[in-house]
Amino acid sequence: MFWEAARELGVDVADAMVLEDAVSGVKAASDGRFGLVIGVDREPELGKGRLKAAGAHLVVQDYGTLHLEDRTTTPFDPAWVLRWDRFDPASEGTREVLCTLANGYWGTRGAVPGTHISSVHYPGTYMAGVFNRLTSMVQGRVVETEHMVNIQDWTPLVVTPRHGRPLLPGEENLVEYGQEMDLRRGVLSRTMTFEDEQGRRTTVHTRQFTSLANRHLAAIELTVVAENWSGDLTVRSKIEGRVANLNVSDDRTLANQHLEPVQAREIDGETVLLETATNQSGIHVAVATRTRQVAPVGHHEPIRRPVDGSDLVVGQDILLHVDEGVPLVLEKIAAVATSHDHANASVWESAVKDVQRAQNFRNLLTLHEQRWGTNWDRFSVRIDLAEPYRHQRRSTAAEAGGEYAPPVVDAGHSAPVGSAVPMGKDGASLRQQLALNLHTFHVLQTAYGRRRDLDASVGARGLHGEGYRGHIFWDEIYVYPMLTLRRPEITRGLLMYRYRRLNEARANAQAEGWAGAMYPWQSGADGSEETPTELWNPRSRMWMPDNSHNQRHVSLDIAYSVLRYIEITKDTSFISDYGAEMLVEISRFFMSMTLHNAVTDRYEIHGVMGPDEFHDGYPETPGSGLRNNAYTNVLTSWVLAETARLVRWLDTIDDGLPELMEISEEEIERWEEVSTRLTVPFFEEGEEAGILAQFEGYQDLLEFDWEAYRAKYGNIGRMDLILQAEGDATNRYKLSKQADTLMLGYLFSAEELDRILRRMGYELPEEAFERMVTYYEARSTHGSTLSRLVHAWVSARTDPDRSWDLFTEALESDLSDTQGGTTKEGIHLGLMAGTVDTVIRCYAGLETRDDVVRLHPRMPAQLPGARFTIRFRQQPVVIQMTQREVTVAAGEGMWHDVPMIIAGREHTLSPGEKLTVPLG
Repeated sequence: MFWEAARELGVDVADAMVLEDAVSGVKAASDGRFGLVIGVDREPELGKGRLKAAGAHLVVQDYGTLHLEDRTTTPFDPAWVLRWDRFDPASEGTREVLCTLANGYWGTRGAVPGTHISSVHYPGTYMAGVFNRLTSMVQGRVVETEHMVNIQDWTPLVVTPRHGRPLLPGEENLVEYGQEMDLRRGVLSRTMTFEDEQGRRTTVHTRQFTSLANRHLAAIELTVVAENWSGDLTVRSKIEGRVANLNVSDDRTLANQHLEPVQAREIDGETVLLETATNQSGIHVAVATRTRQVAPVGHHEPIRRPVDGSDLVVGQDILLHVDEGVPLVLEKIAAVATSHDHANASVWESAVKDVQRAQNFRNLLTLHEQRWGTNWDRFSVRIDLAEPYRHQRRSTAAEAGGEYAPPVVDAGHSAPVGSAVPMGKDGASLRQQLALNLHTFHVLQTAYGRRRDLDASVGARGLHGEGYRGHIFWDEIYVYPMLTLRRPEITRGLLMYRYRRLNEARANAQAEGWAGAMYPWQSGADGSEETPTELWNPRSRMWMPDNSHNQRHVSLDIAYSVLRYIEITKDTSFISDYGAEMLVEISRFFMSMTLHNAVTDRYEIHGVMGPDEFHDGYPETPGSGLRNNAYTNVLTSWVLAETARLVRWLDTIDDGLPELMEISEEEIERWEEVSTRLTVPFFEEGEEAGILAQFEGYQDLLEFDWEAYRAKYGNIGRMDLILQAEGDATNRYKLSKQADTLMLGYLFSAEELDRILRRMGYELPEEAFERMVTYYEARSTHGSTLSRLVHAWVSARTDPDRSWDLFTEALESDLSDTQGGTTKEGIHLGLMAGTVDTVIRCYAGLETRDDVVRLHPRMPAQLPGARFTIRFRQQPVVIQMTQREVTVAAGEGMWHDVPMIIAGREHTLSPGEKLTVPLG
């Protein structure tokens, strides 16, 4: 509205743009969410009221009166902005992922608009739940695979001066480059300056976002300034459908063309449409874009010519004239629709209507920023800086001559480095705050939205790339807690993805000869098992068996998430309509897997793999699975007991529900009996006596020569590939890819785990737990990003300093691409959510058991304090903790009491109250 009024009043767009850039860091609200909107009015009597009414905070006659140099007193916040000051081809893939813009419904990688898939760039756009299955011939084998589809690219917007070359990075005429990802606002901006052979210097600036306010919309604003010349240029705006799934190098030998053309046409002078359909699943995807010139004021409508060449491309070449120093501004609004959407007459009509009805870039951006502001109010986790870093802003400003500059990335890195944001292993720094904000940002981008009407879950790599083919794993178990404690309706919607595939899980179990429901290790469109049966080893150039489908614990992980959701929300409609049925069927599945050992008079579970993944059987019987994996059996015991308790409770509020699910009292009693008598293996001899063995027979395996292999290979995260190439196997050794037994300490507090094991007839004293943490950390390759996260969590109980080191390393995983190139295939969603959750539940000691919020902080000394907000049964609670005390306050909108146990003492937090409790 502001910009429309400004244009109508004849405000010079150059004035407006200078103002907008100058005040982009000014904080107009106490939390600094929104920029200050300033109107420049050359005719005050005519326009002041209009500009104020249109949303300007301040109206002046000349921007020179604002003393804009004073803006440096309110610097950019390096905890909220990723900034790069040069173009680096080597790290562009990782940068594209870190700058992905998404809203839970669709996401677009942060590639430079107009670039094509190459060894440097990978423009990709993905939609939640849009999968397609293809058959390939690989190494003489027929392979059928399902992928999340890379849909048509809506972003191309390329400037070409007359008699010149396209202004894109990678050309030798790129002389200046800057890129910023503003996490607080969800806006990606990029400024590139080119100088061609004729000496013409041209600056191209873009701003881009994917709307959080309207999930079907995304937008780019393009500004071109001819610095030292005047003349003609062309802006090519198109939708590119000649795309493929080529993001993952290991999958490039597979069939990768998923889209077939349906229609490509111009709708009106500004709007074009490209509709495609996936060639197996038959999902129609329509993308419509509207490209409009908005400056300079008083411009004539440009000449537009259609882009020819393919039935998978549609667009326009827009012929424009630029005058030296006068900004030329265009905006491109995109809308997407699919045949999965509700209330569609046709997908192309929906996309066209959305884009034609869309407001201009500025108004869409305002609504988008407001929605991000609301989300940050709920989701932000703020940590206090340790002593060495408390004056980072001040010292950096001094080094810059009084003007603070955001952290800058040096070539070859993917995220800010340098003195402004040190690693902070000796204490919390801006680097850790930046990482926590980045992680929260990408989790929300992946999971956000009206999940009640979106039949999709969250893939392990988000909407950011094609890693794991976009499939859904157990990573959900790491994602749900941070969502459930703030926006439980998002968790509910994601769990509905699993409920809708309950019948397929039943069929999976029946096909294997089991009862109940068995969820797949990898899930996609319909809940079938998508896990490959073989894995290509690039070291040995051979296929090796992949038995990951034997990780039956994925069903337990889903049950765990359902039970935790119920615990926090007491959502009775979800329990009775969906949750109870899922829990009952999962319980029946594991009951059918149990075997009775007459010698020990205990029950056992055979033929499974634990989370470790390096052991799919015993040395002499690879692929056969393991006996009595500790993680699987303990979690089974808890799920059976909690499901039995829940069903009994349901019988008191709806006595017909258990009967409807055909649950008898005898079946419930059977669950309770088995839950108390499942076998858990322990070490019985030596220094390890008294700690849990990862599985039965683990103690008989060989010790691994860690020193020799580190010296030989350096990175030994994937020892399964290394050993297979040497003719050996991980099944022979005491080593793990990631935490397995220690996952129990991640899922359960010390008190809970002790109670579960005692109920099963076992004990794990605190000193034995400490020895167990030390033992398994020494035998982990940390081949998964999740491993350091879990080890950091459990170490908080036993070695807080070590916990902080591991936590810091986990924060760096995607920010610095510490796994050597995997981030370019998508974020590690579970890791990102888990690091945020570590502050909330681990370091704060937050639990929601027995209808009470419990807080028992165990913060490392390097973390002076933290602040965040949770919602417990719709009641907002603000929690602030330091090394010495915990303060809890009723959040805005609290309407009934919240019972709490803080540092072992009972309290009640009432609306409008604040409590401060000292820590021992």
